[in-house]
Amino acid sequence: MTTPQTSGQDRTIRPGRRHSIGWLDAFLTMAERISPFHLNAALVAIIFGSSLILSLLFAALFAPLVGMHPEAPLFEIVVLTAAFVSVIIAVPAVMYANALLRKISGVRRQLRDALTEATLANRAKSEFLANMSHEIRTPMNGVLGMVQVLDATALTDSQRESLRLIRVSGDMLMSLIDDILDLSRIEAGRIDLRLSANALIRSLADTVALFQARAEENGTSLTFIAAPDTPERLVYDSVRVRQCLGNLVSNAVKFTQGGTITVTLSALPQGAGQAEVTLTVQDTGIGMDPAAQRKLFEAFAQAENTPVRDYGGTGLGLAISRRLARMMGGDITVTSAAGVGSCFVFRFRGKTLTPVSGGAADVVEPVASQTANLQGISILVVDDSTVNRRVACGLLAPLGALCHEASGGEEALALLAGCQTDLILLDMQMPGMDGAATLQAIRTSGTPWAQVPVVALTANAMEGERRRCLQMGMQGYASKPVRLAALLEEITRALPDARP
Repeated sequence: MTTPQTSGQDRTIRPGRRHSIGWLDAFLTMAERISPFHLNAALVAIIFGSSLILSLLFAALFAPLVGMHPEAPLFEIVVLTAAFVSVIIAVPAVMYANALLRKISGVRRQLRDALTEATLANRAKSEFLANMSHEIRTPMNGVLGMVQVLDATALTDSQRESLRLIRVSGDMLMSLIDDILDLSRIEAGRIDLRLSANALIRSLADTVALFQARAEENGTSLTFIAAPDTPERLVYDSVRVRQCLGNLVSNAVKFTQGGTITVTLSALPQGAGQAEVTLTVQDTGIGMDPAAQRKLFEAFAQAENTPVRDYGGTGLGLAISRRLARMMGGDITVTSAAGVGSCFVFRFRGKTLTPVSGGAADVVEPVASQTANLQGISILVVDDSTVNRRVACGLLAPLGALCHEASGGEEALALLAGCQTDLILLDMQMPGMDGAATLQAIRTSGTPWAQVPVVALTANAMEGERRRCLQMGMQGYASKPVRLAALLEEITRALPDARP
């Protein structure tokens, strides 16, 4: 287990020193606001006033001597000496103070400019990533969507295998896009954990099971083991935990040929209703030398690792997973030896649930299958892209849905006025009347279809987009590229009658 080192900037500042720093900062701020002439005059006045006070104190101390020798002009000598000394001190002091203040002001100005530039650069990066994500997801929706449409048709074995390769390659590209977006969100502090009561053992076992087929292709045995005292349910961020575990198991499968992979789950109570969950992923793969381990959790570090580079990948998964694990109060550590295998330990914290005597178990909302009952349901697909409309209709029409198409908000409103519609799939970014404006026009139309369920269908997958769409008054959200299972889940949530 590694312990994060504390940098010099993280040292605790004592209260007295913090007060002094605050006083100095306030003085420097005030000094920047006044002109140099007034500042120098103030410094001279302060020094001369201090010297005059000191001269008077000296005169008072030497008053008995003056009384003994009234002919000695001691009082005048002391006053003149103090004034002379104050003038001698004031000139270099003012010059030095003025130069120091100019230098400090320059540094503070540079820091403010750098902070402003960094803020603008970060904002520009976020906007660039959001735009690029949208622009890439839009054509990928056509590629991966039509793959799903073709997969439901009669194909030869060779054609189905070619289709599988297209889908796998597209999934890899989308995984890379999602990783880059996640890394950007973490660096910008824009990822929030979504804690809720979720199944623990079943959820993580299902995550491991997703990689069973790939492990069998490699001739590798993949096993999941849960300790007997592991709680069935826990309050934690199920999505982020599954993401971290998926990255670890995916890497283990990738680097293990004809060996074994064992995933072990355990939990240890921590008091105050908390529990520390530990997931251990042990494999007998190629392993790593110490040099590779030191760079393992750096973003894109894999590109410099020649033995690992042959297996593909970007090196982002582990960097993201460790940062997520630390956000969840845990960490990811590794022990490995080249040619022997690796052992990754993933720890995170969750909140235990208090069992209710005689109460019913929490119900988990089922995920819609690909055989949802859409027979006779009228769905209006609103999207400015012909390809995106064809993808949505191609996925839903075989399930019995009656699909209608509109290329924009105005056309959608005209179709709604002329035909019965049970559900709208609405693209959010369209020229002219966009998704938000179209939704507002529908909700304020005062017509029988004003409250028709609307599911957002958008290529904007940035953090908070789902919440924003639901707050607008939509009943669901699906991001592009569209996955049929995810789309049916949103449709059945908006239309309970569509459940099989």
